Amino acid sequence: MSIKNSINFIIAGAAKCGTTSLFEALGKHPDIFIPDNKEPWHFSHRNIDLSKIVLGPQKKKIIKTTDDYFKLFDNARVGQICGEASTVYLYDYRETIKNLSDIVHDWREIKIVIVLRNPVSRAFSHYMNNVRAGYDKGSFRDAVNLCIRNKATRYRNYVEYGLYSKQVEYYLDNFNHVKVIIFEEMIKDSNKIIKEVFEFLGCQIYENEIYQLEKKNASGRSRLPLITSLIYRPNPIKSVASLAIPRKIRRWTVNMIENSALKKEAMRNDDKQYLQGYYHDDIIALEKLMGYTIEAWSNIDSQDCR
Repeated sequence: MSIKNSINFIIAGAAKCGTTSLFEALGKHPDIFIPDNKEPWHFSHRNIDLSKIVLGPQKKKIIKTTDDYFKLFDNARVGQICGEASTVYLYDYRETIKNLSDIVHDWREIKIVIVLRNPVSRAFSHYMNNVRAGYDKGSFRDAVNLCIRNKATRYRNYVEYGLYSKQVEYYLDNFNHVKVIIFEEMIKDSNKIIKEVFEFLGCQIYENEIYQLEKKNASGRSRLPLITSLIYRPNPIKSVASLAIPRKIRRWTVNMIENSALKKEAMRNDDKQYLQGYYHDDIIALEKLMGYTIEAWSNIDSQDCR
């Protein structure tokens, strides 16, 4: 398969916005091929020395060489639409687009899907995701303060990930086909949004089919820290399981354990109000860019900030 035909669409972001659920829903369509490796991060990390960064299990999924990247699509049938999802591409937009332009023929024709969640609830969900994995043990406000003071690490800058306006603008300026989805609208009517994405990608739409999203990557504080450690940290049990148990079964088991073992936490009102003020101007800039008001974000008190 040629490089030109190997990548037709990318879900470029944002993190903690339901992209895993959307990606897997798209992969069920017979016209679409998606690789098992969600988040290969190739275009954002191909020039980065991974030995110098601190990262969790994601580090093993990063595809460094371009040959290995396009091997992800080797099993696609002729005529299938091929796509991947790496949410860091939105945050690392400059590096990602530069690498795409260097590697992919007709790169401007790649169809870009971006899912945006209210940045306040997105930031808290991102933080709780790292709490779940045991990577962040401080309070949310402490984490936010580190971000504001530019002291947060690249992968835990919960606040900056939600400054969408410049990120989205860069994609709109560089690609000919960009679809922006509002997470809250997707959750409210997943069937409608998924069919819109199929139409955007050029897939046949089956009107009688009802498309739904399965909840993935739930966030929260673990009631079973030992089990969580076994899931996220390198250990002999995990190594044996990866060899003996098929990947889909492992993912289903982990998802079931996580959902049953997680204790949901709500964001404190003072943290919510602080971030509302922080993001206000950027949301206005995003709405101006998109040409409409994002009604789903108008009342943060109605959001699921967990």
